[in-house]
Amino acid sequence: TVSTASELRKPIYWIVAGKAIDYEQMLLLMANVKWDVKEIMSQHNIYEFEQFNRRLNEVSKRVRIPLPVSNILWEHCIRLANRTVVEGYANVKKCSNEGRALMQLDFQQFLMKLEKLTDIRPIPDKEFVETYIKAYYLTENDMERWIKEHR
Repeated sequence: TVSTASELRKPIYWIVAGKAIDYEQMLLLMANVKWDVKEIMSQHNIYEFEQFNRRLNEVSKRVRIPLPVSNILWEHCIRLANRTVVEGYANVKKCSNEGRALMQLDFQQFLMKLEKLTDIRPIPDKEFVETYIKAYYLTENDMERWIKEHR
């Protein structure tokens, strides 16, 4: 039983990670960003992760949280957040070239701040988000090919 306990961590803590951060709020904040801008400025808010980090630290003062459990929680939260970021970008109706550059800058800022909060390396689904953003720069024909290759 003890040997299978570590295998159960990922599916069990997936639920915790899903509730730990308000991903719907992330989507709402992203929906309010004007992506058809003429100049670039960073806007990503990492408040949710800072709050999650504080709550995790508070709980660990009362109950010891093993490092593998903490890492799984962080991994799941980051993975869910990155999927939410892609969903937010996918919901954008109007986007200028500057807006696309803002998405890249925004995500890079998010990663830099996230790397200060956690030791998880590599950042889960980082390539997923970066690939999605870069797909905006493709021509129509290249886009069709990209969609077929990245379902």
